[in-house]
Amino acid sequence: MMKGGKLLVKEKEDQGSRYMEATVKVDVDHLETLGRSISLLLLHRRCASCWRELINEPNQGLDIDAKSHLKQITGHCSKDPGFISHGMPMLEAVFRILLIRKYGPISINKLVDALQEMWTDPTNPSLPSPEKIYRMLKGDRYYGIVLSNLSS
Repeated sequence: MMKGGKLLVKEKEDQGSRYMEATVKVDVDHLETLGRSISLLLLHRRCASCWRELINEPNQGLDIDAKSHLKQITGHCSKDPGFISHGMPMLEAVFRILLIRKYGPISINKLVDALQEMWTDPTNPSLPSPEKIYRMLKGDRYYGIVLSNLSS
């Protein structure tokens, strides 16, 4: 029985490391096939100081292209301490981590580290398992997150 238990633990560890090797990124083309606008998603990730300026523009930022939004987010908005916080949903935090990386890619292993550093609450630093994170990311239909490089 003990030998079987060790085998089960080893199998779970192998499966966990399998998920850790997957790569995550935002696929703008996939996002468009979902009927989503990357420019609009990025506009809504701009910080409060950007919004103060955008609100005074004729189209309030709707006519700004995705490349300009991303440049502002990576160079300015992502520096705001509230850009990623433990109060936001995990997929939102993942999306923002990918934005900082200019859409990714990042391995789930490194993503877990980034979530641990930027998203978790110091009083409750736990994260879902890599398998659960993988399943959540795989089910995304909002942010254009795609997974690849998962070995069989």
